[in-house]
Amino acid sequence: LFFAVLENYTFDTFTEMLADHSRPELLPPEELPQPDVTDRRAGLIYYLAGWLAFKVKRVIQKPGRRDDLTVAFWTKWFEHNTVGHVEAARLQLPTDLTD
Repeated sequence: LFFAVLENYTFDTFTEMLADHSRPELLPPEELPQPDVTDRRAGLIYYLAGWLAFKVKRVIQKPGRRDDLTVAFWTKWFEHNTVGHVEAARLQLPTDLTD
């Protein structure tokens, strides 16, 4: 039992020492490309992007043990990549799959 505990402690200490705890700053590019709404696949792409944003939102809101920086990053990502139905209609985005 002693050697099993010692082995686990040694492994945990070793992996903690090897871990890289510094994270690079994640920022979106300064200028984002404009969407091509004339493509026939645009409706499907926007629908799938909305589904992905919905899943990200559910994971963010799910209770559990998470790093604050990770939650902050994905919250900003969600806010940046979400557009409401009124805004999508104003931008003339294809909303036929969500209507």
